[in-house]
Amino acid sequence: MLIRPPFVDDGTLAPAGEFRIVVDIAVRVRLPGVPNGPHVDATKTVEIPVVLPAVRVPAVLLVAANYAFGADDERVAVILRNESPHRTVSELVGGLNDLMDVLGGLRTLLPLVPIADGVGAVAQVLANTPRIYIAFGNVSDLETYGDLRSTHGAVLLLGLAGTKVTFFDDTDFADSNHDLLVEPTQLGPLAAPIGYVYYPSLNDSWGNSPESVAWADAAIDLSHLTQS
Repeated sequence: MLIRPPFVDDGTLAPAGEFRIVVDIAVRVRLPGVPNGPHVDATKTVEIPVVLPAVRVPAVLLVAANYAFGADDERVAVILRNESPHRTVSELVGGLNDLMDVLGGLRTLLPLVPIADGVGAVAQVLANTPRIYIAFGNVSDLETYGDLRSTHGAVLLLGLAGTKVTFFDDTDFADSNHDLLVEPTQLGPLAAPIGYVYYPSLNDSWGNSPESVAWADAAIDLSHLTQS
């Protein structure tokens, strides 16, 4: 069995994963030089407790004014849940770095390159964008944050599987248009409950740009997908 830690939304409290490795040991003892002589069989079961801290995954929505988070993109909105423990961009970058450190340690257990790509992309946008707006919860008018109701804006949603936002064509959450839902990342025969959704251009993908956005309920707990 491959033991992996649980993945949880970092806006929730979650206990560590607790496992027990059970090893059955069987020993047969014979007299030296008497291969077919009398023998004694002994068995013993050893249980080894293992505690793995939960991997905390930030729920992050990036909305850009320009195409594909390009170098000329001077403004990006970072939209977090109200429950997010990160209240500043610096705190969010710290949380992403912590997640990258954990993913690096798990590379021997899982081929986590697709997930690391998404986390790295968010960190790179935050590092390279000169003007970052930060918002919490639902945003009734994206124009409030750097006039992001553009025709070419990019969007990226990172989080635990089940993380979902809904974009609306009008302000104040009228005329629901498109949902973004983070699906588990398929890693060969395994599924890791963390992922991201990326559209380089809302205009090309949806034909228009949204004006408001709302978070769905907190991401569902899919930590069981990490267990073999």
